[in-house]
Amino acid sequence: MTLGKTIQRLRKDKKIDVLEIMDVLNISQPTYSRIETGIRELNEDELKKIADKIGMTPEEILEEAGITINIRYNTNKTDGNGSSGSGVVYNQTAPIEKELYDNLLAEKETRLIEKDKQLQEKNEQLIQQAEQIKVLQEQNQRLTERLLELR
Repeated sequence: MTLGKTIQRLRKDKKIDVLEIMDVLNISQPTYSRIETGIRELNEDELKKIADKIGMTPEEILEEAGITINIRYNTNKTDGNGSSGSGVVYNQTAPIEKELYDNLLAEKETRLIEKDKQLQEKNEQLIQQAEQIKVLQEQNQRLTERLLELR
């Protein structure tokens, strides 16, 4: 489920009207609609405000949406007030995408194991053929020596 759809579900579960969230964020209805449909991403401050209104932490909302959190702190730069900036980058993977990815990895692992077995078998065949060639060369050498003796 996307972050926007998760927020929409949580908002409806808590019986919070769209207008209340719009008021907290100080945004228009079309802008808020783009948040719930996933067209517009939230910044850290907006997510905190929505979380407060819903009665959850931002982390809980992100977890509900199946989103991992990567927090980046910028300690080298400061804003105009001298405080360092920070931001949240979130990565979202739908459960079906994760399942497909895991299945593909398992298939690749199975194929790699099969290929490894095939390579081992080919290697053993090459070793046997090399031994047979060595035996044939030795026989050829003996026959050549025998022919030379007979002349």
